Amino acid sequence: MTVNHDQQTAPPEATPAADPSPRPGSQPDDPSVSAAASPAASTGKGATPDPDGARVRIDKWLWAARFFKTRSIAATAISNGKVELNGERTKRSKQVRAGDVLRIRKGMYEHEVVIQALAERRGSATLAQTLYQETEDSVAAREELAERMRLERASAPTPIFKYGKGRPTKRDRRALQRLKEDPLDD
Repeated sequence: MTVNHDQQTAPPEATPAADPSPRPGSQPDDPSVSAAASPAASTGKGATPDPDGARVRIDKWLWAARFFKTRSIAATAISNGKVELNGERTKRSKQVRAGDVLRIRKGMYEHEVVIQALAERRGSATLAQTLYQETEDSVAAREELAERMRLERASAPTPIFKYGKGRPTKRDRRALQRLKEDPLDD
């Protein structure tokens, strides 16, 4: 059995949608055929820029955009009211499309993003960043909160013993006992 090494195969990233040549039965001026409108050319593998009103479930999109590690965590956050779609609470089966505004609360931080592209599959972190655009107000608010928290940590008093290290040592217990003792009892 011989193998012909002269033939070259297309790389795995190439998809039929990225081919700018017209397909049989399609119009030459069809925007879904052009390279500029193709999903692979604009946002990468697995993402679509929503040329014809395509939609994706919100829990799938949040997972694909890497806001949550799993779809079930995304669904729980949605049902707990941590995610708002266009200013309203939503259900996890709600369909989103490009141009929708999401407000996502994770811990103390709040992200407000505008959906730029859709994806049903989870890709790399760089691909996930192309799926949305965070608003300038959201970025400024998160940076301000981070700075305020950093300043609070710097000005907080240091504990007598290190919390999180488990049980206090004998020396730590004696220091705590001295603090608790009433000076009037002496």
